[in-house]
Amino acid sequence: MAIVLCCLTIIGQPYAAFAAGEVTVGGKKINAQHGKTVIVPIEIENNPGIMGFKLSVEYDVNALSSPSVVRGSLTENGNFNDSIGVTPDGSFDIVWSDVEDREGDGTSARSAALAEQPDR
Repeated sequence: MAIVLCCLTIIGQPYAAFAAGEVTVGGKKINAQHGKTVIVPIEIENNPGIMGFKLSVEYDVNALSSPSVVRGSLTENGNFNDSIGVTPDGSFDIVWSDVEDREGDGTSARSAALAEQPDR
């Protein structure tokens, strides 16, 4: 009985996993032309493997309008949703989850918006 309890104690312990390097999530600076649609890829680098995320995006409502979001190369499968039209102007969330681990670098999403002012 003591051996069984000892095994159950070991199995029930929480484990932590740490990435070999620092994971980076973000987009690069992009210059937009007035009246043109700008597309911003949101990249993940040094990805050891993920099964979900929530990204909060903020933007200048005086510079951009009509934001939209589409899946990226890392989020081709699984549940993908955004809060555009639900959250206050100037921000939205992107939420993704899957039942399988997605490893490697790539695009988590692409966000597009109409540039209202030049040089932003």
